[in-house]
Order: sequence, then C-alpha cells, then structure tokens
Amino acid sequence: MSTIIFFAVAAMVALFAVGLVLCLWREPRFRLLVSPIFARIKSLLRAHRSVRATRQLPDALLLLCNALKAGLALPQAVDLAASLLRPPLSQEFGRVAAQLRMGRDFDSAFASLADSIPTEDVTLLTQSVDVLRRTGGNLIETFSSLNATIAQRRRIEEKIRALTSQGVAQAITLLMLPWFLSASLFVLAPDFIRPLYSTRLGISLLALVFLLEAAGAVWLRKIVLIRI
Repeated sequence: MSTIIFFAVAAMVALFAVGLVLCLWREPRFRLLVSPIFARIKSLLRAHRSVRATRQLPDALLLLCNALKAGLALPQAVDLAASLLRPPLSQEFGRVAAQLRMGRDFDSAFASLADSIPTEDVTLLTQSVDVLRRTGGNLIETFSSLNATIAQRRRIEEKIRALTSQGVAQAITLLMLPWFLSASLFVLAPDFIRPLYSTRLGISLLALVFLLEAAGAVWLRKIVLIRI
C-alpha cells in the first residue's frame, strides 16, 4: 500500500511540475532561463542513445556478415538486422530499410545512419560501405575487420577506464572537499562562516572559488580522460 501511495504522490508532484512549467512557459524570462536546460537534457539523452547503439554495433556487424555469407543482398541483410537487433540500433536499421523500400538510393539511406548516431564507429561503418560499393570490394571481410577493430577498441577503453577510475575518484573528492567542509562549518560554527556569504569580500571570494573549481574540474578532466 505504501508503494502505491509513493507512486501516487510522485505522479501528483510530476503533474504539478509539468503544469507549473506550462503556465510559466508564456513568460519570456522563464523561457529564456529554461530553454538551455531543456536543450542540454535533449543533448545528453541523444548522446546516451548513441552510446547504447554503438555498443550494439558488433552484433549488427556479425549479423550482416552472416547474412551476406548466406547469399542475401546488403539491403536484405540490413532489413534482417533491423528485425533481430534490439533498440535503439534496430530502430535506426529499420529506418534505413524503410527508406530503401521507398526507393531511396542505398548510399544516402545508409549515410543517414551516421547522422542519427554521430559516433566514430558508425561513421567508419557508413564510409566503408560507401567506398566498397563504389569500388566493388568484399563487404564480408570489411565487416569482419570492422568488428574486430571495434571489439579491440572497446577492450582498450575498458582497460583505460579501470586504470583511471582511481584518478576519477580522487578528482571528485578534491572538487567536493571544499563544499563539504563549508557545509560542515555552516552546521557546526555558523557564526564563523557567515561573513563568507554576508559580506562583499566573502561573496567575491566565493565567486573566485567557483572559477577556480571550474578551472580545476576542466584540468582534472583532461588528465583522467584519455581518448583513443
């Protein structure tokens, strides 16, 4: 019963928040404030979807290889992969297959896959297919080598992520430590920390801390983030 009450309250809060946003959306100031937040959320969701689709790419390449070995044409292999894969990559392959059935040429239909999933692996796949269709290369060998390359890159990325996990934890600790100490002082000794947010000098120091924290976060990210 408590679970039902929890979800009911959560739904009411969500409906209230949506209604409040819809009411305030007419205000230009509110729209100017909230629009970048919505754009950022949309960008993060798209990036997360692209990462999920890229993780499914080795399975898709294996399906395409097996379909081509069985004698299917490449458009038929794409349609088969769309029916056997899971979202979100199945949706993208299904969109390509639908465009091919509507009469769109294969090169432009397959190039739209890189527009929907803007990652290096998908771009490499679409460019390889484009070049091989024009020059008459072996798609089966190309898909097999791409699958091996992507799998090897993923193993290297996982190894790098394991080696840099300690650095990431240390970076988060260093960035959160000043604010944790400030919150502790605010609870234990409020009179001691009150000048930090009630005087002009204290507010200036807080602004300087924000800038230094942002610069430190960028610097630490460049140290612990290794691209291959």
